[in-house]
Amino acid sequence: MALLGITGYTLATIAWLVLGVLLAIAMRRATSAAARRLLLAVAISVAWSAVLALADSRVRVPALVVAGFELARGAAWLYVLLGIAPNVMPRLLAPIAWGLFAVWAIACFAWHSVAGALAAGGIMFALLLLLVVEQLYRNSGASAQRSLKYLALGIGGLATFDLFMYAQALLLRGLDAVTWDARGYVSAMLVPFLALGARRLPDTDLRVFVSRQATFYTTTFLAAGLYLLVMAAAGYAIRRLGGDWGEAVRALFLVGAFAVLIALMTSAVLHRRLRVFLSKHFYANKYDYRVEWLRFSKTLSGSDEPDVYCASVHAVAQALDSPAGLLFLRDDSGRRFVPAAGWPVTPAGLGQPAPVAQDDDMIAFLQQRRWIIDLVERRAKPLRYDGVAVPPWLDADPRLRIVAPIFHLDALVGFFVLHDPPPPFELAFEDRDLLQMMGQHVATLLAQHASDQRVSELSQFETYNRLTAFLMHDLKNCAAQLSLVVGNAVKHRHNPEFIDDAIATIANTSERITRLIEQLRRRGAEARVYPPVHLAEVISLAVERCKGRRPVPTFVNEAQCRCMVAAEREQLATAIEHVLRNAQDATSEAGMVSVDVANAGGQVRLTVRDDGVGMDEEFVRQQLFRPFHSTKGSKGMGIGAYQARELARSLGGDVEVETRPGAGTRFSFILPVAS
Repeated sequence: MALLGITGYTLATIAWLVLGVLLAIAMRRATSAAARRLLLAVAISVAWSAVLALADSRVRVPALVVAGFELARGAAWLYVLLGIAPNVMPRLLAPIAWGLFAVWAIACFAWHSVAGALAAGGIMFALLLLLVVEQLYRNSGASAQRSLKYLALGIGGLATFDLFMYAQALLLRGLDAVTWDARGYVSAMLVPFLALGARRLPDTDLRVFVSRQATFYTTTFLAAGLYLLVMAAAGYAIRRLGGDWGEAVRALFLVGAFAVLIALMTSAVLHRRLRVFLSKHFYANKYDYRVEWLRFSKTLSGSDEPDVYCASVHAVAQALDSPAGLLFLRDDSGRRFVPAAGWPVTPAGLGQPAPVAQDDDMIAFLQQRRWIIDLVERRAKPLRYDGVAVPPWLDADPRLRIVAPIFHLDALVGFFVLHDPPPPFELAFEDRDLLQMMGQHVATLLAQHASDQRVSELSQFETYNRLTAFLMHDLKNCAAQLSLVVGNAVKHRHNPEFIDDAIATIANTSERITRLIEQLRRRGAEARVYPPVHLAEVISLAVERCKGRRPVPTFVNEAQCRCMVAAEREQLATAIEHVLRNAQDATSEAGMVSVDVANAGGQVRLTVRDDGVGMDEEFVRQQLFRPFHSTKGSKGMGIGAYQARELARSLGGDVEVETRPGAGTRFSFILPVAS
């Protein structure tokens, strides 16, 4: 076994020595304080491993020398960590260190031996190293964590193995030879991690913020460790002084002490008192507002609660550790406040409290004073609350503690009723400020939720109104055709050609109305696949319908148009007809309106041209395709251009408009060609 220990510590000495040489060479380029501290710790580690290698050989090394180097190595690595982050728990670290030193002194007195002092001191520095490594890494930023990762692994590995070895020594009342010899190999294996960590060592001090949660759980862990050490010392004293019954009493005492520890660690009251103690003595503010706000936002936006009302109660109650709460909101009549939600159960599960009338004294007090009511304080000091009366159910339930108003734009829209948090609890000004801030945020969220509900309801009416407007637009065109027939009937009723034209017009109108009814029946169903139609025939149909007005549109290249498109014949003809009529409206009777078709690259461009008044760029960009916006006053519906564009896009194409005031307009349909 001696050979095993000598070999391990010799390897460790060589590894530490190589790391020290590399650091000394690097010190010529970077002379930061952290690097100098690291070089000192490595130098002490070289001496430590060399002394332990000699101790395992035939050279006699005094036990006090071994213990001194053990403690020096631990202190050196603690010195390195505190140099990297000098602000790690500046107020909390000193009392912890003194406490561990006191435990070490007690252990030395109890054991009366160097071995006992070595074990106690080793545990002390191992705990301190693990504590500082954990705080340094956990509370650093993402970039700092990448720099400290390997250094934390190396130092944390050394401390973890030491804690295991010395804890085992306390239990076995002596150091285990195999574990002691294996430490040399463990140390040598961890040197590469420290070398990588040294390469990434920051040149400047890391500003580390220690959160309340980290301080709380670290303090709890250390308190539990100190408690167990003190109980172990007490058990040892009982065994030494208890005579024949010493072992039995010691066993019962340790079992009882462990049970008390479990009870204390699971006590909500103790946790609350510890948080209050830490907040009072180690922090300027009662709350870590960054953590509270992140938790508040996460709860409001999470999916754990069934609706926004329950999430609001949960988010506010958890900030004060309240076990339950209710949300009251003003009803639609505006004459009372009704329970809208409860957490963690529904209002019915909490007794279904009665609604509060708008003219209730408590509502008037909340509106005028904008105060948060502490029901316990109100019972003890009613004058502080102007002797305001509260609903009977609030006074009857001793679990209820806080009434917090919710204001939106200076109007009271509701209030929270929270159960009493675990003791000790006193509603201080920070609690009131936090509740008011959360109440304002919840009020905005609830107002947005109500607006979303109204928008959802109105969207259904909007869909109905939009459908009605489209229907009226198409029926208006049909009515215009029939009115034209009726208007000319008195003058041309005896003309056989007029009769033929009238019958054709009525048949066309009847067909358009029938198709419109079919489209309404199909609305909401899956998109249809239309068979290809000859584009020239569709354009000719639209031009024919517009010949009754001047200027008469012309189809320029009708003979050359051989394109086919996949579209519903009547819909496409109606869209082209609308564009032609708009061109006629914008052009004088002596002007020009024409249609031409160009085929290029699998697409067909159908362009309606006129030399009318034209439009400016801003009108085209902001108003031309706005539905229900017309420049024709009461004569237009304002949806023709919108319909034309939406039809082209539904067919896989689009529309383009080129125009200038006084220079006419070119309105182009770009449609895919069907084979």
